[in-house]
Amino acid sequence: PQVRPVDEWMNQKGLCEYLPSHPAEQTVCGWTSCHQIPVHKRGKRIMFLKSEIDAWLHDGKRKSQKELADEAAQFIKSKRNTRF
Repeated sequence: PQVRPVDEWMNQKGLCEYLPSHPAEQTVCGWTSCHQIPVHKRGKRIMFLKSEIDAWLHDGKRKSQKELADEAAQFIKSKRNTRF
């Protein structure tokens, strides 16, 4: 049987050290209050799951101008045959 690795929990300070930009704790606090980052809260404790943070970082990729133009063209093409 394969053993699944245990996911790692981080507190706010650990998250700041883990993130590539090393943001200030106050910045992370702002992200959590605006629901911009995945967070788990028990009472006053704020905890972050490493796997969720990794997924959040990967989802943050910005699309290139070409990708945006291709998506827009595809959307327009799909709506041409639709009557309102």
